[in-house]
Amino acid sequence: MTMKATRGWKWVGIALCAAWFSCGQRSEDRSPPSANEREGRSDILQGLMSSRERAPAGGVGSAVLPTEPLGQGGAGRPEPSGRLQGHVSWVGDNELLIKDADGVEHDVGVDAQTLLYMQGEPASGLREFREGDEVRVTYGDGPGGLVAHLVDGTPGPGPRQGDARPEASSSDGAR
Repeated sequence: MTMKATRGWKWVGIALCAAWFSCGQRSEDRSPPSANEREGRSDILQGLMSSRERAPAGGVGSAVLPTEPLGQGGAGRPEPSGRLQGHVSWVGDNELLIKDADGVEHDVGVDAQTLLYMQGEPASGLREFREGDEVRVTYGDGPGGLVAHLVDGTPGPGPRQGDARPEASSSDGAR
């Protein structure tokens, strides 16, 4: 073998080693991503999807405005455009991921004007909602997607964090 051929195979070997090490070792015991990581991914994906949206064919400002006034909901907000019922898949700082009966997941934003209820009582925030809770949501379209107007929840099965866990029934010392 000539010296040039040996050098060529050396670079091929180095490239293969670099590719092997750059693939990285995935640890099987990694925990699922945190809420902050998932919310960051959600923001990135929303940004990517919004960058792919195209302007109307007529150009800027050529949209036909409706002649009749738009409906108003409470507090001057637009009237809700839809209803959704399902189970909470994930709770973020300002959004809920809800899986409906068909298995479709909906990312619904929550803002300061959203009315939150848990078991018919006003909720202090999204921290009262957990994965598995059943929710009924009325929502409207917002700048970043769906925005909840009202979220009414019912706790899902199983013990909730911070709640007293039911004790197993015992014979109370009677024999």
